[in-house]
Amino acid sequence: QQGLKSLTTLGTPRGRQGMGSVEEISEAVGHAFWDTQPVPSLNAEEEDACGPINPADPEKVRAEPYNLPPAFEWTDLDLSDAEQAKELYTLLHENYVEDGDAMFRFDYSLDFIRWAMQPPGALDYWHVGVRVSQTKKLVAFIGATPADLLCHGQRVEPRPPPAADKAEEGEGGAGASGVNMEEKLSGLDLDGGATGSAASSGGGAAELGDQAVVEVNFLCVHKKLRSKRLAPVLIREVTRRVNEKGIFQATYTAGVVLPRPVARCRYWHRSLNPKKLIEVGFSRLAPRMTMVRTLKLYALPDQPVTKGVRALKEEDVPSCCAKLNAYLRRYKLTPQLSEAEFSHWLVPRKGVIYTYVVEEAGEDGEKEVTDMFSFYSLPSSVLKHEKH
Repeated sequence: QQGLKSLTTLGTPRGRQGMGSVEEISEAVGHAFWDTQPVPSLNAEEEDACGPINPADPEKVRAEPYNLPPAFEWTDLDLSDAEQAKELYTLLHENYVEDGDAMFRFDYSLDFIRWAMQPPGALDYWHVGVRVSQTKKLVAFIGATPADLLCHGQRVEPRPPPAADKAEEGEGGAGASGVNMEEKLSGLDLDGGATGSAASSGGGAAELGDQAVVEVNFLCVHKKLRSKRLAPVLIREVTRRVNEKGIFQATYTAGVVLPRPVARCRYWHRSLNPKKLIEVGFSRLAPRMTMVRTLKLYALPDQPVTKGVRALKEEDVPSCCAKLNAYLRRYKLTPQLSEAEFSHWLVPRKGVIYTYVVEEAGEDGEKEVTDMFSFYSLPSSVLKHEKH
């Protein structure tokens, strides 16, 4: 699951049966914001070089928050606070990702949001919100969480500690750093976007570790404010705040094609309740299939077929973390997890993340974990349906 978060997803334009070339997509899609940023264009020549597009320059980091329209102000969200977490839940529940026909919308739970946004090293300062100044209603959000990535076997862009420490002393804890992180933020949904005002406080209770990258997530602007162009300024502001702490690279995923994807992944669905999925329009009956035959086809056995399957336990963390990191290093772009991060992301949490291992007896009779798989729980709201 975390591996997927390290990749920019390349979506299929509506009405196409498969992916066209990058050049074909580039001709069909315009990118008013990203065309002004230091990112490779969709039809640019690929390069073998591995490294940052622009070198980090701490001196170029903007000291003040970006300006918002007079009616709005910045806010940091402390997701440990029940009221603030509920505000973010409500914003996402009512305004976040929908399908093109507005039939389904992701319904992230409070526990899921906290899990996604509060890994080891997370900072409230990177939970960037926009409020209406008069009512204090939360109307926009973007978040960043720390991580580590390997690209072609090399750790991505470590922070420069001396510059960061120096700036932290001189700026009262604001951290250091420069460079437009927008060069890496190319897969975000920019339906809402724009300009900003009001100061924000710095830092959360947690301490930033030695992670060198952030993962950007949950860019969301209230539907009624999408003409305000708030999304680009949200991206710039989270970029500035991350740069302040000495980090200059970011990863993210998107279901749209933006300059420039570094990888793509395809979702495959295994229906567990095909009757309901067909009724709400998520799936359809296959040709020459009846509902009875479909239910029989997708029926599950009462017990797992694979022997030795059990839930991951806390005591499995050291060995499973080492094995997962070794496995992931086979790939050109991959996250690397500390044991604390592995525990956070993969130890089971009811209603959020489920992880299982396969345990087999070795030649010496001792049991050993040989396989691991996980999935997270993300409900979707069914919109405008008379029954569901």
